[in-house]
Amino acid sequence: IAPIVCMVHVLDEEYVVKAPCMMGMFNVYNILYAMHAARICGIAQDNILLGLATFSGVKGRLEKQVLPHGVSCYVDYAHTPGSYTQV
Repeated sequence: IAPIVCMVHVLDEEYVVKAPCMMGMFNVYNILYAMHAARICGIAQDNILLGLATFSGVKGRLEKQVLPHGVSCYVDYAHTPGSYTQV
């Protein structure tokens, strides 16, 4: 599972979006919706990108756990069959 890094084209501008604590295609869609909502609310694009880059995640949402012997797993509280499939 890889952190999100993608190029976003908005009108005539391009932005590199980095969200190191988020992963999965469903979160790419969530990020795009959130970016759009933030812009509508008048938040500057630089502040939006900074917020995504420094976001530390939500406890229980694709939360990485390192188990004994170095094995990693991810905890997610997906609560519907559809959300479980997306995870």
